[in-house]
Amino acid sequence: MFNHVIVGDWTELSHSCGSAFDIPYQLQSLASDNSKEREKAISDLRDNIFCDGMYYEVSPYVIPELYKLLADKGVMDKHEIVTLLTALVLDFWQHHNLATGINFEKNDTIQHSNINNCQIYLKKRCYEAVEKEIPKLISLISIDNARLNSSIFYALSWFPKNKEQSLQVIKKFFNDMSDLDTIINAIFAIGMLSKSSKDLQSFKLEPLLSDSNRAIRVATAMTFARHSLNHTIIDILSEAVDFLGDINRGYSYLLWFWDEEVYINFLFELLKVNQDKEVIHLWYENLRLNDVFEYRNLPNFVKKQIYRVCKSLNPDQLYFSF
Repeated sequence: MFNHVIVGDWTELSHSCGSAFDIPYQLQSLASDNSKEREKAISDLRDNIFCDGMYYEVSPYVIPELYKLLADKGVMDKHEIVTLLTALVLDFWQHHNLATGINFEKNDTIQHSNINNCQIYLKKRCYEAVEKEIPKLISLISIDNARLNSSIFYALSWFPKNKEQSLQVIKKFFNDMSDLDTIINAIFAIGMLSKSSKDLQSFKLEPLLSDSNRAIRVATAMTFARHSLNHTIIDILSEAVDFLGDINRGYSYLLWFWDEEVYINFLFELLKVNQDKEVIHLWYENLRLNDVFEYRNLPNFVKKQIYRVCKSLNPDQLYFSF
């Protein structure tokens, strides 16, 4: 049992339901020997500190306590704690991008009277609190805990300041990985953290573009797509749209496939960063032939945005209008 004394008057802080008086009890319950109690604690804690995409006064104060739980050898289900830390960093629906990573607003001026700026302030505090202890996450990676490794590799993807240390540890374990979730999230992390083709070359991922496993092919194609596009990569990424549901059902911790709309927006984001008109036309046609523009979860405003991007980059091409 986790015996750390959680200091401070938590009643003076607020969360989604009011006073944060219950946060210490939920943190203690995360270390329970009872799996049902741990499951309820992680759910309650998530709802209290990060509810419906909103951050609260207490949110950044919980992060150091979560790291203390991770450091305790007796605590189980640590992958759930890492996943909660990652959720606090990403704010799933608004501020992260599978193509470019975390994007904070350019205006850093914080006015607490403005709810949007207050949210930016809290989000940055959470990000910085998690980032500060990334070396502790890396130290938890071991060859015999696949679920924890998988969640950590995904978390590392969003912290470019630590890319050298993160890529080094991924490379150390990569060839010995056998769990598919872990392999695929490691490939995703390599893609997010590699800022040049030189970073990618040392991992020798090219053969994985023709791997028999579809999720491995997609993760590898995403990794290469951030630096360059070709026919093979475009085919893999476009065709994957029809199989996202199958991939989600087949793997427990492919967190970057959590939302199909996020993945599709990743495909469209690639159009913005690629200036080769021939590639743009091929990319567009491939998406159209795979019915991406009619995809059920894709909002009309996103379709229109992509149309404008295509048209601005290649005005002579007759694109399907929305």
